[in-house]
Amino acid sequence: MNNLEFIKRIQHFFDECILEIKRKNPDYSHQDVPLYDMFHTAFEEDVPPESVLRVLLTKHWSAIRAWTSGKKLSSETIDGRLTDSANYIGFLAMLSDEDGPALVDAIIQHVERKMHRAVNQVTVPIEEDDVKFWTWMCMFREAAFGKR
Repeated sequence: MNNLEFIKRIQHFFDECILEIKRKNPDYSHQDVPLYDMFHTAFEEDVPPESVLRVLLTKHWSAIRAWTSGKKLSSETIDGRLTDSANYIGFLAMLSDEDGPALVDAIIQHVERKMHRAVNQVTVPIEEDDVKFWTWMCMFREAAFGKR
């Protein structure tokens, strides 16, 4: 394998990562808001969102370590574990760079729109969970990124 073949193989791996995000995104998004469920899980468990991602990444890392020790994986292929791990690292990278506030703001705005619809429709009450989640997201945003 030469350098060009090596780079093409790495490109193929990351193309597969993107395809996996596209395939699984409906399971992890909420009405087209990326990572909504991950943030809501962090809220429910009262842990930082990074901790949720760390737990998910650690689960795959344990399987990767077992595979590199010669153990056979039964529930998911090594390719699936590597792809998911790379994607979780990408999600962590998003939280740590300039995209983090935009991602968090999208979730805050989604919850605000949901609460606004409830206010305008007398028959649909504002969910207490929505208010608490919105407050938690606002506090997380300020702690993680400061006021903007």
